Amino acid sequence: MVSSILESTPLVLSIDLHLTQGHRDLTDLRKLNDFTRSLLEALAKNQLVATFGLDDPGHSQLAELILNQGNHEIAILADDCWASSGINKTVFANELSRRIESAERQGIQVRSLFLPTTPTEQKWSSIRENKVIAVRTGRLRKPAFSPSLGVWDIAISTIYPASNAWLPGLLKPSISAVLSTGKHLQPLHLQINAEAVIRNGQMIELQIQNLLKQCHDLKARNEVRLCVLSELAYLLDQNQPLDASQSVRKAS
Repeated sequence: MVSSILESTPLVLSIDLHLTQGHRDLTDLRKLNDFTRSLLEALAKNQLVATFGLDDPGHSQLAELILNQGNHEIAILADDCWASSGINKTVFANELSRRIESAERQGIQVRSLFLPTTPTEQKWSSIRENKVIAVRTGRLRKPAFSPSLGVWDIAISTIYPASNAWLPGLLKPSISAVLSTGKHLQPLHLQINAEAVIRNGQMIELQIQNLLKQCHDLKARNEVRLCVLSELAYLLDQNQPLDASQSVRKAS
């Protein structure tokens, strides 16, 4: 659980720069590139940082673009091909290590990982051995917890673009609604799915711009503390009570 000695609600933006199989032609790649550039401009305008998930950062032109535009973080975005629940721990460990080593050869330090599902205890060990400290497993509106020594699973507060009527149109009260539904000082972790944004047209992109403006306003009012995902994991690790360690078996 998050210790009450954190002074303000941590805010993390995690952004998936991923195209699904069958949607990776030249037109789709160009749209993803254009959206990434516009998103980086909006983040700079609003003085925000984000954690960007890439399939294989060491072989991605977007990684260089992102790291040249501010103090953003690069995470590995794992897909079902090597990180689903049916994949054995050896394949998972090898694929994770390969991607981290490839990124490091390009000068990219990877300390965060986006997973499609909650890993087994053995896979948590592989994550820790690869010096990853922050993991997003897709858990929704749950407390952050430490399933393995020095590693934190940081749940998502909500996903954008919204797929239901709970936050229609990303109206101005939307982030406040997310804040009010969470427990005191639990992280506010907003996931942006770039593929869903570019498939839904310019109106959704404008709504994402509005979302970032809301984040800026919350930060300006000192209602949130802006972090990248690995920074938040570090803060959580520093602030947890000595007896607060939790095993994977205790997590829900």
